[in-house]
Amino acid sequence: MGTVEKETRGSHGYIYLTACKYLRAANYIPNNDRGAPYLVNLAFSIELFIKCLDVTEKTIFNDQHPFNLIEYTQTINTRIRGHSLLDMFNKLPSKLIELATAIYNKNYQRCLDEDLKEIENTFVDWRYAFEKQHISSDSLLLEELAIFFKEFAEDTFPKN
Repeated sequence: MGTVEKETRGSHGYIYLTACKYLRAANYIPNNDRGAPYLVNLAFSIELFIKCLDVTEKTIFNDQHPFNLIEYTQTINTRIRGHSLLDMFNKLPSKLIELATAIYNKNYQRCLDEDLKEIENTFVDWRYAFEKQHISSDSLLLEELAIFFKEFAEDTFPKN
């Protein structure tokens, strides 16, 4: 067999599961104590849900070892960088952007781009909220977007 390389592009379950953990961590925070850590975890979960939608995964199989061992190396690369939620969303493949926008607009009767614009830098801004003179964020909007992107990501995974 020798060395065989396989490269795929699409959604990725491990990044999705990591996003779910940040969303769960946010929801563990009691309602009466939901400040910066809550907002940061929600925003980071949205970031990871968006990033999990466009991932390149490269796997290299190599059977050039004694005793019939097969070695493999796996590399997972998110194709989108940065923390601006709107910028990351707009870097997704156009089919995903169009589908997400249509579903969001139908379900929430609002514009996805405008809502992402409103909270696009929450992760960056709220990590160091104590350094800011004034800062605000819409926690309900963050909650809705986190749930939306979680469900949207789930729907993009291949069905068996």
